Amino acid sequence: AIWLIGGGFVLVRQYRRLGWGPDARGTLNVGLIAAVIVAFVLPMIGDTRGVPIQGYGTMLVVAVIAGTGLSAWRAWRMGVDPDVVISIAFWMFVGGILGGRVLYVGEYWRDYWQGFNLETLGRIARVWEGGLVIYGAVFGGVAAFVWFVWRRGLPGWALADIMTPGAALGLAIGRVGCFLNGCCYGGPTDVAWAVQFPEGTPPFERQVREGDLYLHGLKIEPDPLAAPVIVDVEADSPAAAAGLRRGDRVLSVNDFK
Repeated sequence: AIWLIGGGFVLVRQYRRLGWGPDARGTLNVGLIAAVIVAFVLPMIGDTRGVPIQGYGTMLVVAVIAGTGLSAWRAWRMGVDPDVVISIAFWMFVGGILGGRVLYVGEYWRDYWQGFNLETLGRIARVWEGGLVIYGAVFGGVAAFVWFVWRRGLPGWALADIMTPGAALGLAIGRVGCFLNGCCYGGPTDVAWAVQFPEGTPPFERQVREGDLYLHGLKIEPDPLAAPVIVDVEADSPAAAAGLRRGDRVLSVNDFK
């Protein structure tokens, strides 16, 4: 209800200023798509505790608002109707989501391919479960911008000049979201502002594989031809108390080989 009221207010405002033109129709289309997502998708991704709020998704929303706001402000200062910039930003957002998803699915195609059937399409469409690549989002957003400008006959270079700082701001904030998601990070450090990633995150798993972290008191060197080898045992750990030593091979864990 809140979304419909807010969208109706924006639509009426555009209609009174510009009439029933392409901008109003574009706003209506995007508003209806978002309304469908709010009505049907959000209940699917929630549970008894509610809808999960993820760091990457939160920063993505902040990036869109900040980038669009900066672009609209720059357009107003240069005598350009901010509603045109907002319409472009809507479609760039849609194109960015599609582009980021396409590149991610292409990179991890084996995890999604279940044959030509509805299950494969359903797995690809579950954007709310995660899986976007920022570089694909850039290409998708640029493609949407070019399409919008070409279809409306707008001055593309002038609009690009207006919106580029906002796009750069949005990308910077989006990269913070990538860091919060654990897919983009730096190397080991002991500075005061260092971040520790918990178990199960990509940085933790990678540093365990590379021998930079202990896992349950052990550092293990993978062996593609045999069982992994223990290269170090953390002092005073349960692993040390159990008698595990450097050079031992891990044949099974809780009877799992």
